[in-house]
Amino acid sequence: MSVGHRSWKAVATMPTTWVFAVALLARTARCVVGGGLTAPYGYDPAVYYAAAAGLVNGRVPYRDFTLVHPPGIAVLEAPFAFLGRLTTDLTGYSAASVAIIVLASLNAVLVIRVARAMGLSERAAITGGLVYAVWTNAVAFEFVGYLEPVGNFFLLCGLLAFHRALQAETPRASRLWFLCGVALGAAVCIKLWWLVPIAAFLGWQLAAERHWAPTLRIALGAGAALVVVDLPFLLLSGHEMWDSIVLDQLARTRYRPDGLEVLGYLVVGDRSYDVSTSTLRATVVLGAALLAVLLWRAWRIRAARPLVLVLLVQLLQVWFQPVWFPFYTDFVSVALCLVVAAALAQRPTRSWLPAVAVVLVAVSTSLEVAGTEAEPVFPRKELTAAVADVRCLMTDGPMAQIQLNTLSRSFQNRCPDWMDPIGRRLRHRRLFPVAEPGSEAAWSRLYTAYLTSGDAVILTRPPEEMGLAPDFLAQLERGGVIAREGRYTVYRVGGR
Repeated sequence: MSVGHRSWKAVATMPTTWVFAVALLARTARCVVGGGLTAPYGYDPAVYYAAAAGLVNGRVPYRDFTLVHPPGIAVLEAPFAFLGRLTTDLTGYSAASVAIIVLASLNAVLVIRVARAMGLSERAAITGGLVYAVWTNAVAFEFVGYLEPVGNFFLLCGLLAFHRALQAETPRASRLWFLCGVALGAAVCIKLWWLVPIAAFLGWQLAAERHWAPTLRIALGAGAALVVVDLPFLLLSGHEMWDSIVLDQLARTRYRPDGLEVLGYLVVGDRSYDVSTSTLRATVVLGAALLAVLLWRAWRIRAARPLVLVLLVQLLQVWFQPVWFPFYTDFVSVALCLVVAAALAQRPTRSWLPAVAVVLVAVSTSLEVAGTEAEPVFPRKELTAAVADVRCLMTDGPMAQIQLNTLSRSFQNRCPDWMDPIGRRLRHRRLFPVAEPGSEAAWSRLYTAYLTSGDAVILTRPPEEMGLAPDFLAQLERGGVIAREGRYTVYRVGGR
């Protein structure tokens, strides 16, 4: 047997390889059941890809279009947007989704690596990795370009560098502390939420562990990441960047379900919508009791204590957010799975307990995936031909432009493009609160002027959801219809 063959055989039988494969299979299955890579999933992933496309085409986030998150995601997706410019927008978007699936699967492997670096047993580390691989709220959203799986990746890289630095000699440890900071800073460059748990983690190192010099080096690394990624955009856009990612976010109108629904989703995901209130309440109580046991057992391992703190901080963040969406639950995945690993590393632990934990989570996720309804089919082929000669196609979100291959074209033609109309509305509501007389009417006029500033317009949601006038569709009908397929209509604007 050749050396190369033996090497491949060794890789194929490694537990991390199997964990990666399980994670990849779970996320791929979720993608396929939901409609495949080209399905019109969600609003946010399309906005992030469109921001990358704008960057590739010379537009500056915040200054030239709306983006309510740090620029890290636009920078990371820029290569895929460039691919989309060379091929089709949907090709670039689909490639970015594939990259997310692979990255999220790698996260499961990194959970194992971090757990082992923390000194946990191999069995406990593999259990933590498998839980990440099949946990409902990770699988449900880590197949398309949300921010959470990318932030999870950088957090795991930072934790791995941190724990390896603890075991390294001084020169190498100094480099690892700095790299830890770079990774943690990169997470903040993806989403500002990460600033809070990372501050809690570093605060623990100062207050409990007295790691003054390492924490300083970590802070320097994080600062370097922020300077490299964020500072150029801050200099180019000025106060617009601060206004968008801080002030506009803080001014969000409260929009969230009741607390029981949020907690239920954290415990069992989408299944929380299919049970009675009494059953959901019992499920939440059971989940809270199990979490308390996990936290107590994990706390007994010194290396896991900062992660217990991080998990509690993250749960509070999700709980107290004025605006809540289901994909927020993936934010806690890393800390949760490492706490599970630490709890199961404590002796005495029944030999069958890790297997039971993984099986229960896997069954829950299987039900989640099996019960997933496919996204509505977008009539891409029929409408793409109809808009082939349209110079500027205006939409209420970039997904339609991605589907119809008009996104890159609109940038090249210098068409007006807010990129994120919902984000633009946040700005309007901060400057002109809803309670002020005429605020919503002013928004309706502004948004109507934007949508009718091109040559054609297509809407993907009811006009009233975005504050448009009740007669807006009637106005568009008077301008003429270019094409209509199912619930989607391409309207001609201004008789052009």
